[in-house]
Amino acid sequence: MNTMAQPTTHGRTLRLFGVSTARASAVLRQAAAEGCPGLRLMGRNGELAVRLAASGPDAASVCEGWEKKLQERFGPAVFSTDATDLPQAALDAFLKEEFLFCSADEATGALLEPLLRDLPRADGAYDFGKESWAHPRKAGRIEPPAGWLRRWPACPVQPAAGRAAAALKVSEADFALVFQPAQGRYPAFVLLADERSAWVKALNRTQAEPAQAGLWLLDMARRAAQGQPQAEGVQMFRLGQEAPALVADPEENRPARPAAPAAAPAPAVSGDTGRVPPLRLAPDPDPQPTRVAVSQPTRQAVSAPPKPSEPTGVVRLEPVGRNARLEKAAQAMYGLVDESAVPDTEPPAPKKQGSYWGRILAAVFFLLVVAVAAAAGLYYWNSLGEAPAWRSYGTAGFDANAISYLERAQEKDDQVAGYLALPGMTGSLIYTDGDPRDDAPAGAALAAEDTGPQRVCYAPGADPAQTTSHSLVLCPAQALRELGGLDQLDAVQSNSAFTLYTGNSEAAAYRYKVAAVFYWDPAEEGEGAFDLVSFTDLSDANTFMDFVVGIKARSLFDMPVDFEEGDSFVSLVADAAEPDGTKLVVVGRKVREQETRSVDTANIAPTTDPLLTAAMYSASGASMPDMLELMQSWVNWFGGRNQTNSDLQIEAGMPEEDVQLDAILDSLGEVPDLDDLMPEDGPTPTPN
Repeated sequence: MNTMAQPTTHGRTLRLFGVSTARASAVLRQAAAEGCPGLRLMGRNGELAVRLAASGPDAASVCEGWEKKLQERFGPAVFSTDATDLPQAALDAFLKEEFLFCSADEATGALLEPLLRDLPRADGAYDFGKESWAHPRKAGRIEPPAGWLRRWPACPVQPAAGRAAAALKVSEADFALVFQPAQGRYPAFVLLADERSAWVKALNRTQAEPAQAGLWLLDMARRAAQGQPQAEGVQMFRLGQEAPALVADPEENRPARPAAPAAAPAPAVSGDTGRVPPLRLAPDPDPQPTRVAVSQPTRQAVSAPPKPSEPTGVVRLEPVGRNARLEKAAQAMYGLVDESAVPDTEPPAPKKQGSYWGRILAAVFFLLVVAVAAAAGLYYWNSLGEAPAWRSYGTAGFDANAISYLERAQEKDDQVAGYLALPGMTGSLIYTDGDPRDDAPAGAALAAEDTGPQRVCYAPGADPAQTTSHSLVLCPAQALRELGGLDQLDAVQSNSAFTLYTGNSEAAAYRYKVAAVFYWDPAEEGEGAFDLVSFTDLSDANTFMDFVVGIKARSLFDMPVDFEEGDSFVSLVADAAEPDGTKLVVVGRKVREQETRSVDTANIAPTTDPLLTAAMYSASGASMPDMLELMQSWVNWFGGRNQTNSDLQIEAGMPEEDVQLDAILDSLGEVPDLDDLMPEDGPTPTPN
């Protein structure tokens, strides 16, 4: 009796996340048109599975070749080609790179724990709250920075980003995750943060369901650990800077899910982990052999009455022959039948009827297009081109771009005098119009908000090219709002230096290290007042000492930057976050010849008792310190070669004691008279 040879059948399954059904369908339609055999698309909880199958003697090589092509087309959305689910794939990526991630709050921890708790070695990559939100002492320190909340009081992302940044610090993890449910008009979102940046993804109502939201967090973490681009719709921003607007994906219109046959129920999700069961091959209920050419589909359409949950006219594609086993196995992995099969032909779209309102809308749309085109042309005519990207600050390419940008600006506006660049935020052009009144005294614009500048500009008399000098650059919030946030430690660490470009050559680029950051009230009078604008010429030794002592006594941070007679300075005067006219001054000391441009940011630390403005002491109910005693201590610091009080304690043999000022002065011996300390000629004497 003759027997028919049974064809060799091979199949592949690609598991995807972070790609829409519409985009996946478009990719598969293109692949089908190019000859890819046996395609099927399935989905569950935001995850998609692409199944391809082929029969014949070369079926294995055909499937392997198309698997590689589809992986290239879907890119990092492919997280597995076997039974590995997304939580396991994310965990494997973190274990491979020896990364640690944590949740920033209990709600996010409750979302992730069911997905990860049963996985082997999960505690080697995820802290399960042990060193973050569930820690008895550290949990109270996971709070967003107050400065962020003041600057962006209506932003729903900043509190979550602040909690993530705080969780990273207390847990020493590499990444922190946050899930934020919908709040009023703001959609739900998920957020991933490392020590410098954050990624946020707005979720629609379907994506915000716990089963999907947890997978979105793990997919973002997986891509970050692997150094892969994030999914479409995920937006990045720098911590401590403005967050992007939240725009959720539209809800996808998915076909109704057919009811599962009673005789063969779909496998249930195991436990409450929310993970897809592993792939299992079921016995073939129809072992009859079928000859299928490799170039033909391995499924055929059969006419059957529609099920109650199906719309009339649906054609269901059923497995045939041995391929039924592969198809049913892929379906069993998801517990449902395919939601979006790739059709051979598209049904014709219904013809739309015209309407009166449609013609009106078309006319309005045409006028809008014309207006936008005109505005774009005007913008192109006046545009200066793309400003230098701050992420490349410190490179030769950034210098070239900044100089070129400045040249184009000066060609269009003769009031452009320079360009200010910082390593952690977008820079700004600098103008010469410090005060609109020709007879205004130096610094008048600082104390009068109604006549203040609206763009970054030099104060009258400023000249960065002058040696042994101090210049002011006025940076109002309307032009450079982010600079007012440098009263936060992380912001100062990201912007510990800046550069002023004043001409078309490297010689006209003046580089500065941030030496002090302090609050300043230009209108303050009394013993605590600081006449910052009067310090222009620092060639006199006493004037230089008064300036350095004044900025150090007020600095919010102990900056690892020293001072020498002959140094030049530039102060960036920004609007502080408090809306009371207080300024935040960022003083930069010019980089000397043969000196490195970088600052050791690891040694930047907040000071304990900086001198604040009188208005701040009054508002808080605190008393201003004794100015004579405070200034005397900083004069001794200056005479001690810019050493800190702790340095003096160590030299005095008291490294572990917290002594008072009198004890420090006693350890130094008799304090010389100021006139003897600062002679009119000759070098500064070294104290005993």
